[in-house]
Amino acid sequence: MFTLSFFKRINDCLEKDRWVLLEASPQLGGRLKNAEGLGDDNPHVDMGAAWCWPSQQPKVRALLKALNLQSFAQPDDDGGYTHRVQGGTYALVAALAAHVAPRGEVRMNWPLQSCAHLPPSSAEAEHGAGDKAPVIKLTNQAGEVRKEPH
Repeated sequence: MFTLSFFKRINDCLEKDRWVLLEASPQLGGRLKNAEGLGDDNPHVDMGAAWCWPSQQPKVRALLKALNLQSFAQPDDDGGYTHRVQGGTYALVAALAAHVAPRGEVRMNWPLQSCAHLPPSSAEAEHGAGDKAPVIKLTNQAGEVRKEPH
């Protein structure tokens, strides 16, 4: 499960690294997810972490601002320190995924079984005589194989 912190790391690496995100489940965000609500007045229900503390978490506050997301004070917090993200905490995952997806590849339902680094000589044997670059070989639980240049 790729979580909010993993997406943040991907975002930090976008400018210099090529990447492929392999997610085992059909949804990004790990335990941060929304369920369909109970009608038009309540379209989504938070099913994971729900709170943040913008006054004490400057990185979360900056991330919300960078992604144009809003938070609001938890109604039963008289001090106003505890906040919820508008649209649920999963809105952060959705916004980050939309931000990073065009710059890399996201593959859903791909539970990784193994990962191997093939040196240039092995890569050449598997890809043909003209390919001298090292390769990362990824295998999922269904036996599907991906080979990515390294």
